[in-house]
Amino acid sequence: MKRKILIVDDDPSICRFIARVCEDAGYEPLTATGYAGFERHVRNHDLFLVITDLQMPDCDGIECMRLMATAGVAAPVAILSGFDPRVMQTAGAFGRSVGLSIIGTLQKPVVVSAIRQLLEQAARQLFAAPEEALRAAIDSQQFTLFYQPKVSFRPEDFGTVVGFEGLARWLHPDDGIVMPDRFIELAESSRQIVSLTDRLLDCGLEQMRQWAANGDHWSLSINISPLMLDDRSFADTIWQKVHDAGVEPSRLTLEITESGAMADPTKTMETLTRLRLKGFDLSIDDFGTGYSSLVQLYRLPFSELKIDKSFVMDLDEREDAQVIVRTLIDLAHNLSLRVCAEGVETMCEWWRLIDYGCDRIQGYFVGKPMAAADIAGWFDEWRGRLEEITMTHTQKVLAWRN
Repeated sequence: MKRKILIVDDDPSICRFIARVCEDAGYEPLTATGYAGFERHVRNHDLFLVITDLQMPDCDGIECMRLMATAGVAAPVAILSGFDPRVMQTAGAFGRSVGLSIIGTLQKPVVVSAIRQLLEQAARQLFAAPEEALRAAIDSQQFTLFYQPKVSFRPEDFGTVVGFEGLARWLHPDDGIVMPDRFIELAESSRQIVSLTDRLLDCGLEQMRQWAANGDHWSLSINISPLMLDDRSFADTIWQKVHDAGVEPSRLTLEITESGAMADPTKTMETLTRLRLKGFDLSIDDFGTGYSSLVQLYRLPFSELKIDKSFVMDLDEREDAQVIVRTLIDLAHNLSLRVCAEGVETMCEWWRLIDYGCDRIQGYFVGKPMAAADIAGWFDEWRGRLEEITMTHTQKVLAWRN
């Protein structure tokens, strides 16, 4: 059964907008544009999250919060408003004073990324797995990979699916699909990340075998914890896994976060170099969000640089984001690195990254992370969309030349 999110705002269009994002994330939205509807939903439903406006014609957010406190609502509450942030902070302080869990704010005009971030925060607050539960889940193979497609921007294979990133998912027997931000930190801190990654690698390699049997020689990217790079035997272990699976090492890209790679570059240099010598691709992930040294980026043997989605998502509106992304692409190419931009969600971002010379992209504009069984259906849909995009691109070029 889907978890319910109550959205309260006197503007129906805002309710519909937030509701669509919640639906896409797998929740069941309930909407109220006045006090009567709000009161009915609060009293009759077990809610996962409440998003409430501060000002409506027949009530205000303070009244709504007092009713929720009286009704014993345990769900976290987010304050939605176009008011000055100080007013929102004061309202949040009131909510906490009456016993509500105020999880955050949504500033109008609301953007999709802020809603998604709020949903992720609510999910983290709800779900807390003990170490024992995580260990049991790994042992009983409750973890699997979802696959997010990557497409090429190179002229010779424009729009072609070149591979997928494998993203961890916990198939929890009670909570359904649990996202990685709710268990990766625990896996790292308890050092169970090694056994978890081992399980996910087996899953990904088996999927690559199936793709190859169908004639699809796609690459696969897997995230690797910095803890694993401290193990001198890691390069040999993973090479043996790939060899036993009958997969070429060059088809497997190991993604290491910028902060993880740069934390102790001397310590990781040996492992990273051995991995490259064995034929693996190495990608520095979330680049631009840490405090890396360009000297270390130059010294470490990466083959790909991934531009973090926090820059990509601002390409439509912020010139400084455009400058940063262009600069990172130029920097990577001058270091003979391939560039992949993640988090691409709009046509505008798509066109800008083409203009900037990006090599590959991934993001919701192309496809969401999906179960392996859903790839065939998505692939047919993508070919149709790509044909439309290519026609639009051709028309733009012809218009420019004329």
